Amino acid sequence: MRPVLAADPDLRTHRAFGLWETSVLPDDTDPNQVRWPETTTMARFLQVTTTANGELPEAMNMFAAMDALNTKDGFALTEVDQRVAEAHGMQGGGHFLIDPAGTIRWSFVEAADRPEEVCRFPGDDEIIAAARAVGRY
Repeated sequence: MRPVLAADPDLRTHRAFGLWETSVLPDDTDPNQVRWPETTTMARFLQVTTTANGELPEAMNMFAAMDALNTKDGFALTEVDQRVAEAHGMQGGGHFLIDPAGTIRWSFVEAADRPEEVCRFPGDDEIIAAARAVGRY
């Protein structure tokens, strides 16, 4: 099996794989009307902090974390990246292992249940174990 990394600025693949895109509601929205991952408020989202699986020296809000990780990686947003972020600013990510027949054998969806799981992804050991398990099919 060969790993594949793809870019999809229109997010068609994200939709096909059921990855969430969160709509941001006004901060004064009734909390009972906020349903993660479909919706959040900016105030609520800014309360969430991450160390990005220990890659950051301290917990910080998501926007500060993204800036710090981009700087750490030497990554600068391109014009296309900026357009995608403006159109789909709160888009969840995922990892999928698909067998040669096209069957999804393993998946991990970022923050599927709560915003505190944004920027938390499977570690190398978990991905390798999943790949080994998939390799038995």
